[in-house]
Amino acid sequence: ATEAAATCSAATLQGTYLYSYTGSVVSGTDRGPFAYAGHDIYDGRGHVSGVSTSSTNGKIVRRARYTGTYKIFADCSGTLTYADGSTYDLFVAPDGSSNVFVQTTPGSVATGSEHRVAGR
Repeated sequence: ATEAAATCSAATLQGTYLYSYTGSVVSGTDRGPFAYAGHDIYDGRGHVSGVSTSSTNGKIVRRARYTGTYKIFADCSGTLTYADGSTYDLFVAPDGSSNVFVQTTPGSVATGSEHRVAGR
């Protein structure tokens, strides 16, 4: 028996997601490791906002707020772009409960995961 292919859309990501995200900047003036923890709020219509605390090469930034946009394709892959210009590829669970992501901004090597804790 064959299973039906998952069908996702922007509505698949909806609610509040906790995340952790680590990596390194490998080119430019801000080279070094970083780690983030925070939450994203996806509205189910292609907009995301959130708050995070980060340690970038030892420099701490607490409770930074941000916004962005996302697209989720039928195959449950997607893209995410934050207002600062950073970009990511997403791979979403068909039920929207979690996703994994990799940063696609040139000069960075980073990955993370998110798990829904509220909403939908």
